[in-house]
Amino acid sequence: MSASKEAAVERAAERAARFSLAATSLGLDVRPIVPALVALAPELERCFVVRVASGLASIALVTRGDPADGSGLGERLGDLFAAIGAGGDVSPPATSGLEEHGGPVAVTIGLGDEGVSLAIEKRSAPGGFSLATALGMLLGGSCAGLSTGAASSLLDLGAHLKASADAVSDEMDPRGRHGRMAFVLRADQPLDDGARRVEGVMRALGVTEPQRRWFVKTYGALAAPGRAISARLVASPEGLSREVGVEYHAVAIEDVVKVWTTFDPLPALGTRLGAIAGALNVERAAAFEVHFRSTEPPGLSVTFDIGAEPSSLASITP
Repeated sequence: MSASKEAAVERAAERAARFSLAATSLGLDVRPIVPALVALAPELERCFVVRVASGLASIALVTRGDPADGSGLGERLGDLFAAIGAGGDVSPPATSGLEEHGGPVAVTIGLGDEGVSLAIEKRSAPGGFSLATALGMLLGGSCAGLSTGAASSLLDLGAHLKASADAVSDEMDPRGRHGRMAFVLRADQPLDDGARRVEGVMRALGVTEPQRRWFVKTYGALAAPGRAISARLVASPEGLSREVGVEYHAVAIEDVVKVWTTFDPLPALGTRLGAIAGALNVERAAAFEVHFRSTEPPGLSVTFDIGAEPSSLASITP
């Protein structure tokens, strides 16, 4: 093994050890995820993102790779899917067509009380879709499940943002598929017109009034002027989810704790999040997402980037 390759393996192993320490701090057994860490070592050496969600009951790692680059990623993912999907149906084959996709894919491996999960996202090139086209692709052209108000608000937002659908992706896991659309809002003022339009989409999708109020009130504090936020909508052939995910970038751990305890007052949250950040050797969250929805409380997730390369996967958009 060459010196450079040996160093790459050591870096991947060191990041995997940090991830294992963070998972252990949550009381999770990391042994079920070891095969995935080994199989994806080449990708994890370059891009290693760690995400924890509401309740601190689960942890996930996210990486990216290109199945067509000759590294054998497609075959390795196929083996992982077969192992994780054992005992259930994986139909159609979850990794079919990845080589023909002709671009990077995002791979998310989750670890929680129910074991290991694996999902792959095939993403489109950014900026190539109008919102109407994106909705048609995601919802089979019928926009089933969209209220008139939601469709109107979404299209209005699309007109405001020009290239509204920055990505349309097909997310796969051993239990099925669902489409996901993401678009980016640039925050250049404490509360700009774009933020008001996002609030309008929330209203049309049935997000509760307290959550909408909180978004408007805190937008300027969490989204610094000139810093982009990402807004995510999730859709399936059955319709559009009654949820708008808003992701804030480069957020101080103290601010994450303040917001988190507002909605989910977990015991010793600051200490537990601090332990995770310490295990991963990071000082800020790469991203903090609030999942505004039609029920209380909203969902929360925080993302840390420990990869060798600056990673766009810290964001919910490519």
